[in-house]
Amino acid sequence: MPGSSSHGRKVYRIALLMQADQVHARRLFRGVGEYSRPLRAWNFHLGLPHPDVLRQLRRWKPAGILAMVADTTLENRLLALRIPLVNCSSDAEGKGVHRVQLDNVAVGRMAAEHFLSRGFRHLAFCGEPMKLASRNRWTGFSAAAGEAKLDCRQYLHPRAVVLSGRVGWQWTSRDRRLQAWVRGLPKPVGLLASHDGVALLLAEVCREIGVRIPEDVSLLGVDNDEMLCEMSYPTLSSVATPQQRIGFLAAHLLDRLLRGERIQPRTHLLRPVSVVVRQSSDILATDDPVAVAAMRFIREHADASIRVSDVAEAVPLSRRSLETRFRSRFGLSLLEAIQQVHVDQAKAMLRQTRLSLEQIAEITGFNSRERFSRVFRQMTGETPGAYRRQLAAAGNA
Repeated sequence: MPGSSSHGRKVYRIALLMQADQVHARRLFRGVGEYSRPLRAWNFHLGLPHPDVLRQLRRWKPAGILAMVADTTLENRLLALRIPLVNCSSDAEGKGVHRVQLDNVAVGRMAAEHFLSRGFRHLAFCGEPMKLASRNRWTGFSAAAGEAKLDCRQYLHPRAVVLSGRVGWQWTSRDRRLQAWVRGLPKPVGLLASHDGVALLLAEVCREIGVRIPEDVSLLGVDNDEMLCEMSYPTLSSVATPQQRIGFLAAHLLDRLLRGERIQPRTHLLRPVSVVVRQSSDILATDDPVAVAAMRFIREHADASIRVSDVAEAVPLSRRSLETRFRSRFGLSLLEAIQQVHVDQAKAMLRQTRLSLEQIAEITGFNSRERFSRVFRQMTGETPGAYRRQLAAAGNA
């Protein structure tokens, strides 16, 4: 309910129902704060997404709720309170709810494309069957693998348990079924974990059974939790997700509801940001030395304006034969590979520096801002400026 006014604007009590120890929630908090701070009109009450919170809500009498509630039953009980609600959980799937969520199918596709661009012919996924986000990541991952006609395997942990009232998993690196599954995967394999925590466990499994990362298993997580990614050995590559942006847009949607706008409930999906490459997936997977030499030449000249003819001159094979062998190993033409490497380099600079678009275009071999913008948009679906703004909004720049 509204409280006192702040500079002529009503002050609202807002309930935040999130697991504060999770990296998703912390990033969402930042996004909510980024939106609400200029308003100076929201007072927050923090609660856990657990049925016990219903009693607290009746005492708090909030005007609105921002939540990460995965349980459909609890979500329906919150709706029954007739308080404006925006849910940011990727694991809830009830009807008639305002949602701002990560596009987890797109996460799976981005991960598969990461492995495909490195020449992997075998892909695998390790996830949690009771989590909708995990299932959706598998959907995107396996679909991309199927379109490329690649072998793709899945491991789902068989034992669910209840931990402190929440569904959890008894993961252990000494799980014999999990060890046997990893040992039996065709090598080399690109392995996507449903999130960084599972990827960290898989790195331990590989060490336990003597499987090399990234030579045998190229490992990729999701969320880019820097603490987990950097503590992993080798350091963990991960799909960066726009959680701060999700929090910002959820707060904006809730603000509109508080102001009385009539908005039809629907799900707003935000795409993942990028793959942050670290040691665990930084490898090329092909036994063709000519294709590897061509890709290595392209990567070594990520900051140069090279052409397909330059690659052909550097590799002892006719241009036509090289194109055929390269495409069969990496699923890309030489020109597409050159453009991809330049765009990847530009993404890193957009994320890590404050250089102008003109400077980045020159450093990454595009030579002009116009060509840089055109190729970048062709490959990513957005301009370099829009990509940088998305990074900043997501807290990744």
